[in-house]
Amino acid sequence: MSKLLTTLALTFSLNVSAQSVPSLAEIPLTMSDGQSGALTNAIYLEVETRQPASLVKYLSNYSGVTTEQLNDNTVAVALDHQPRFTGLVQANYAQPSFVIDTDEPATQAFIDGFTKTRTDTDKLEAITAYVSEYISEPTYIHGFNLASTVATQRSGDCTEFATLTTALARGLGLPARLTLGTVITAYAESADAFGHAWTEVWYKGKWQIIDAALYGAEGQQFYYLPTGILDNEGPGFAMSLVMASSLFPNRVINVQNLQ
Repeated sequence: MSKLLTTLALTFSLNVSAQSVPSLAEIPLTMSDGQSGALTNAIYLEVETRQPASLVKYLSNYSGVTTEQLNDNTVAVALDHQPRFTGLVQANYAQPSFVIDTDEPATQAFIDGFTKTRTDTDKLEAITAYVSEYISEPTYIHGFNLASTVATQRSGDCTEFATLTTALARGLGLPARLTLGTVITAYAESADAFGHAWTEVWYKGKWQIIDAALYGAEGQQFYYLPTGILDNEGPGFAMSLVMASSLFPNRVINVQNLQ
């Protein structure tokens, strides 16, 4: 996947009904003066946010990430590629909803297409690849579409990829959550940070990240920093999006390999 397509897949803004969520696009990022070469394995970064204590509290629900509040607006973070949510599986993570509308005909037809054509042994890999191929027009002109709309239009940005991925997982009997946060995208000598959406799936006894928007990207590494989930999937989901995005960083600084 080219850097342009990766940016399309990552960068998004949300416009929901009469409410508007501020643009969750590229987030300013500064590398550490001492960092040279590519980022590898776990990394260290400092996140400037309006709610540092809330961010520390939220990330305490994950393994593979440790935090320390440095001052009134900065949190130090040690981050693996894919921190793992450690919370319980809730019943609503497996059920249809207004947003993840697996009971709608268009979504059901999409799920049926997967079950009829994919025989991959690795189910998470199969789900990710299928959604990545199915959404044939990556674009960030959309707001936030329901799963049935995405299944019909086959276009969108990372929120649409995540919505359809979550729907497919649930349609196959796997509990899944639509997660919002920041992705650090590392190249050979540089890195970017973007607002992003992805899916967390309960599979083989643990929560795992799958991200169809970035599937097949080459020459890049991705570090996921979750800050919220779409915990209200009903008609009033706009407020849930606002809350989930409220912990997004204002800036990411001092990024370096973890020593």
